Amino acid sequence: MSTSIFYSNKRVVVGAITALAFLLFLILVGIDRSDEVTAHTTTYFQRLKNMTSTNSQPSSEQWATMKAYLSEIESAVKGLRTPALSAATVPTGSMEDIMNRTLGVGLPFASILERRDNIAVQASLSNIDMEFVDGVPGDLVDKKSLPWTMDQEPAVVGCWRAHMDVLQMIVAENIQSALIFEDDADWDIGFRAQLKQLARGAKYLQKVDEDAVTRSPYGDSWDMLWLGHCGQFTMDSDKRRFVITEDPTVEPTVHRKYWLENPDMSTWDHPSNAVNDTRIIFRSSGGSLAISLAGARKALFHMSLSPFNAPVDWGYDGLCKNKDTNALCISPYPAMIGVSRPIGPRSRSSDISVHEGYFEHPVSNRTSFSTRLNMKRLINGSRRFKNNYNEEIQLTREEIGTGVGHPEDLS
Repeated sequence: MSTSIFYSNKRVVVGAITALAFLLFLILVGIDRSDEVTAHTTTYFQRLKNMTSTNSQPSSEQWATMKAYLSEIESAVKGLRTPALSAATVPTGSMEDIMNRTLGVGLPFASILERRDNIAVQASLSNIDMEFVDGVPGDLVDKKSLPWTMDQEPAVVGCWRAHMDVLQMIVAENIQSALIFEDDADWDIGFRAQLKQLARGAKYLQKVDEDAVTRSPYGDSWDMLWLGHCGQFTMDSDKRRFVITEDPTVEPTVHRKYWLENPDMSTWDHPSNAVNDTRIIFRSSGGSLAISLAGARKALFHMSLSPFNAPVDWGYDGLCKNKDTNALCISPYPAMIGVSRPIGPRSRSSDISVHEGYFEHPVSNRTSFSTRLNMKRLINGSRRFKNNYNEEIQLTREEIGTGVGHPEDLS
């Protein structure tokens, strides 16, 4: 083999590999604009072959031409739809959509990705397709683009901007609903079973029959589903609750760490019941969340086009509390999406607030059968999974997802 192909300009070689990978990716999933990328890739490889067919060093003009073709490929690939938006996974409104790779929403996003590895493996093991969105350094955000009155630390501004970018994408691409994860999000092994009960509860709170035909399995009138949160206020005007009893995914009372007010659980939780394994779905006035297209429009208006000076999670909360927005927000309590903390310095767990000390063991708050804590078992193909709080409790995925809900009216 001629040594002439091993030139020092690695960009061309990397570009060739990248182009081939994209071509294979497009063939596998049948994405729009694949013909355009195929044409550019074919031309690129032909030019590369011509360049390496002799022992002479390519001229600067040839390198410039190859760089231009790389740009053409990058341009054609930019903005392509991911497998999560392919026809096979577009929600039909059936409850079974929750079993697909986008969990019954148009597209799951993983946002604020300084720590991408964990959630990438976690999503893959959970058969969830995600669109990854890079975090935004707050000190690079143009102050002219900030909403009127915003005066926050760079880390808060960066988090806000990353969320606005996701909301902007939802609105621009007319995505009917999306699920937004933070990069430290964790969920239960029984996540899809939880979501089925959430969908039943959400329809009840929207006054929609469970078997009614809707575009989304969660109903069509909601703006936000607060799956992960640090506490929720209830809507005093709505006393309806969807109550899921004997749910193995409910974390024990002593381990519930929520900073804000929590719903009154006295109807179902009792001191004599050490398990307290009831979860409720309710209309909330305030983590990880699912948002509809209508909700994304309202959120952008509320947090970017109107005066706003708060962290982005408080912005979502304010959107739900603000009667002028008429936002319909629905929450589970306890939450369905938690937060994981790996072994090591606590300072790694947040880009916004300062934490001292170390985590001596990995932890997962607000889950009971954590996907991250059971990751090794998932990788090894195990069918039984450990409980976060009692390692002697090991259940199958089917046993974990046995909680079933029913409607109650506390009026």
